[in-house]
Amino acid sequence: MEQALRLAGDNRPELEKVLAHYRQNPGDSLKYRAAVFLIENMPWHFSYGGKYMDEYVRRIDSCFSDLPIELRMMFYTLPGQYPSLSGRLEIKRDVQNITADYLIHNIDLSFKIWQESYWLRDLYFENFCDYLLPYRLGREPLVFWKDSLPDRFKTKIRDATENLLKTSSDAYSLYTFIDVHLMKDADYFDKQFTIPDANIGKHITDCIGSTTAYTYLWRMCGIPAAVDMLPRHGNANARHCIFSIIDERLRGGVPQEHHNSVAKVYRNTYSANRSQILRPTKDFVPPVARNPFYRDVTASYVRTADVSVNIKTGKHKPEYLYLGVFSMGWDAIAHASVKHGKATFKDMGVGVVYIPFYYIGNRQFFVSNPFYLDTRGERRYFHADINDAQTITIERKYPVADYKIWWCQSFINGKFEASDDEKFTHPKHIFTIKENSYCRKITVPVDSTIQSRYYRFVCGTRACHLAEIHFYDTAGAEVKGKWIGDTTTMGNPWLPNICDEDRLSYSSIESWVGIDFGRKVTLSKIEYMPRNDANGIYPGMNYELLYFDRDKWASMGVQTATGYSITYEKVPRGALLWLRNLTEGKEERIFVYQDGKQRWM
Repeated sequence: MEQALRLAGDNRPELEKVLAHYRQNPGDSLKYRAAVFLIENMPWHFSYGGKYMDEYVRRIDSCFSDLPIELRMMFYTLPGQYPSLSGRLEIKRDVQNITADYLIHNIDLSFKIWQESYWLRDLYFENFCDYLLPYRLGREPLVFWKDSLPDRFKTKIRDATENLLKTSSDAYSLYTFIDVHLMKDADYFDKQFTIPDANIGKHITDCIGSTTAYTYLWRMCGIPAAVDMLPRHGNANARHCIFSIIDERLRGGVPQEHHNSVAKVYRNTYSANRSQILRPTKDFVPPVARNPFYRDVTASYVRTADVSVNIKTGKHKPEYLYLGVFSMGWDAIAHASVKHGKATFKDMGVGVVYIPFYYIGNRQFFVSNPFYLDTRGERRYFHADINDAQTITIERKYPVADYKIWWCQSFINGKFEASDDEKFTHPKHIFTIKENSYCRKITVPVDSTIQSRYYRFVCGTRACHLAEIHFYDTAGAEVKGKWIGDTTTMGNPWLPNICDEDRLSYSSIESWVGIDFGRKVTLSKIEYMPRNDANGIYPGMNYELLYFDRDKWASMGVQTATGYSITYEKVPRGALLWLRNLTEGKEERIFVYQDGKQRWM
């Protein structure tokens, strides 16, 4: 407390005024403790200010005055996410700028919500302090937001509590009821906004923004909530954010999503986790080790195991060791102090590939080979055996997610037809799709005895997302014509995408799409490709296969693909592999090659 008051400088009287205010009445002893909690942790909190930021906030409030406060609060944080704007942002530390009136208003309102919400009667004071009391979530300006819940929401929440009063009295049940009956009024994910600032422009709310907005909203509703962050998926390259509802009856946080492969999950708190704060070092510190507000909650999501790593003392004597997962390189997701040549990482998600390393300057030094942490907490290390080689054939550089499999699954029972009239009164059957193409380009052979003016693709039991379709004559030359189709398909402005040679663009086909060649033609083949992620192997592109060998990635050479797969010889067995597309793309994933197949890690 004394340190915080010292750091406040000229603003110290404002903080002391808050403490004196709650010291007067013995009945405010809990509010006094809440004030102490906020002030003691305040030195780590700040917002962005300055001339640019002040004007930016003014424009947001002017252009988006009709939007709810939780969305505007999320917009306030956007400039801090753009490195190009860092030179125009001033840091305004809360401890030096917050006013007594603002802090007292926040504390009184937070206690009012707590005391008047019967579903919070079991809420621990510690959780109240971290997940309902705080006046901020991120780097937003100090604004009054907790009493900004619209009247229509207050009415609906009152109705909801009356409906649940006889059957339930916990925060999670109330959250579930509100989520089902009210959240159609607050759908924030994947929405596009034009931000009134040329440096930002169009902005689509992602998991980070939407989760933040939801957390503001739930706290205004009297439901303790928190933002949980996955610094990296265990089996994918992206990070992710999730909001959790804090409910004592359900043992704390209730995550709103579960992931099959979770390496680490951190909950954002207002209080600083002092064990998370590293001592000053001249070496690079990864982002995950810089945030003092992270609390490890991995064990509430998935099965975990502790990982202890021994490090031999040599010319380097690092203070900290990091455990990393793959994301186009090795990204740190956990850190531990090195004591007596050993570091222990607590609660690591199982079913994930990890590698331990430390930094000297900006360079990574690996302590061991990568290893797979299985469900029993056992480690299986990857050792490249150059004396036991194999030949491998590769078809992709990134795994196919379930929803991408569905893109291709929807084509099953679709068929290709020819006709002599535009209405396909008496269609000639060419081919029926019976198998999932798994995002590959498929060649459909056409009987050369068929000669027709009209050809089409007909969806099976549901609409299809078609990326490409091309028609070739008996000489192998592409034949072009005029597109025809059902009313919905022809009204789709994205229809030209199906012949633009771009694997990532596509058009939705509701019933069927065809082509009028203007004359009878004989085809030799039709090539089509469902909507896909362009992570396959494609002719003409350059690929490089790497394997991890002791402390680095070693190359197996660069190849130019001539088909939709590539083959490498003399690949060491037992190696962790990484296929790079040197021509285009940004998604690549590690794998092993076993039983003639890629197995993604």
